[in-house]
Amino acid sequence: MIHTTRIKPTKKFYFMLAVLVLSITSILCGASLIGVSANMPLGTKLNLSVGSSIQLLPNQNGGYFLIQNYDSQTHIILLDNHGNILQKHNFDANYRTVCTSADYLYLLLDDQTADYDKSTLVYYNLAETSLINYQISTLDAALKTFTVTQNGTIYGIDYWNEQSLLAYPHISESGISTAIPLKTFDFALGALCTSPNDRLYIEPDHSNDFYIADAGQGLPYQFFKGASVQHYPSLPNRTLSNGVLLDKNQQLYRIHTDNVSLFSLLNDTVYTDACMLSDDSILCVPDKSARLDVISLNNSVLDSYTLTGECIAISANQNEVGMILKQQDSFYFVTLTELKNVNNSPPSSTITSSLPASSIPQEDQDNSDNLSKPDESISSNVNSDIEPDIIPNQLTSDRFSIDRSNNTIVLPPTTTFAVLRNNLNSTKDTIIVKNLSGTTISSGNLGTGYTVSLQINNVITDQLTIIVKGDLNGTGTVNSRDVLLLYNYLNKSESLTTAGLLASDLNNDDLIDTSDLLLLKQQIASEK
Repeated sequence: MIHTTRIKPTKKFYFMLAVLVLSITSILCGASLIGVSANMPLGTKLNLSVGSSIQLLPNQNGGYFLIQNYDSQTHIILLDNHGNILQKHNFDANYRTVCTSADYLYLLLDDQTADYDKSTLVYYNLAETSLINYQISTLDAALKTFTVTQNGTIYGIDYWNEQSLLAYPHISESGISTAIPLKTFDFALGALCTSPNDRLYIEPDHSNDFYIADAGQGLPYQFFKGASVQHYPSLPNRTLSNGVLLDKNQQLYRIHTDNVSLFSLLNDTVYTDACMLSDDSILCVPDKSARLDVISLNNSVLDSYTLTGECIAISANQNEVGMILKQQDSFYFVTLTELKNVNNSPPSSTITSSLPASSIPQEDQDNSDNLSKPDESISSNVNSDIEPDIIPNQLTSDRFSIDRSNNTIVLPPTTTFAVLRNNLNSTKDTIIVKNLSGTTISSGNLGTGYTVSLQINNVITDQLTIIVKGDLNGTGTVNSRDVLLLYNYLNKSESLTTAGLLASDLNNDDLIDTSDLLLLKQQIASEK
């Protein structure tokens, strides 16, 4: 009698089977047609379509809401502080107006009923961490436009009766969508806005006059006409603070408390966007200029930063200033810290990256994980007459490859702190290594995105970003999680950091494609 023995599949068998399935799926999904340059422009690339009306608003817990009209839909995206996409959500209508109170973000959708007699209002808590947690109200009137006070009272102009001013008190708390008629004017209303100190401004249609009321008063509201001034802002506006607004004609105005001089034009410059940096300084985007300006309230220019693309939107949260830059048909999220580091890079005659500024990203301002330049404390006064390979205040190694075009050092997987330190041509006590969270370490494996710095006389004179080929997530090891991350990146369902992109280029051809994915799978299989 012949006995047959069933061979029990091993872990390696299951792994190779998974690799085969993943390879076939990659080809079927079209990943083999994707080729991405490892030298990315400044910032985090956003997978956005070229639409219209892009706005960037701060989240109270850090990060940003990105709002865009595209293909007859409102696209809302939740970003973290570095521009990584956390969540997306769409509404099947374009938004018409966006306003914020102290605690809520409100969107007036352009999706009225067939009779055009109602409006849909969507609102999010500004501290929201999930885009599916929103509230929606169908208002009992169609609104031409609206504004909101800091405590959440909504004021709107009736679409069918443009002389009528309506109010919806605290709709985010009460959910009541029945309007209170406030006043019927003798003229059509063109626009309205509120300031953070709860003043309500009404602009008649086809007029430069202003009518003002205290939004905190009881009914009936008492409106008074603002005194004539040389310059009036054109509503609707974006109020940046109690004292500054950016009007629809893209000019900055100051708001005054006296009626004699209610508004004053800050300067004659046209700005596409602006945000407050402090109580007395504004970060501005001059129209058709490849720069950002920091100006004071007395109109003096305090600083300027060169841009690597067109600034579409800008916003400041409690942690950072973020902006959306457009380069051709691609969008990138850039922080002000990243922009400062690039603008403060040493001139080309000094020892620095050979890549143009537009292709030198920076990862994280907290842990100085950047590929463009060393820490801001690094001295830039390097003698340009000395050859780079003999400069004493640079990191060098006879064992590990150092790429000065990206300021990176390439290490094999599971390289420890001690191995790296012992193979750098520098005194051991001058070597500083930081992990992804910016914490200085002195042991353990090193991962992609870690930094190694040279410190001489308490000054950081050189800094390199560590790249471990195949380690896309910075764990210091290469495993199936890196395969899945690269697979998702190629299919545009997940993003990679700049260091992660460099770690993905396993064949060093400056492209990220399925050939790198297969090499990564082979690398893992060979280690089994």
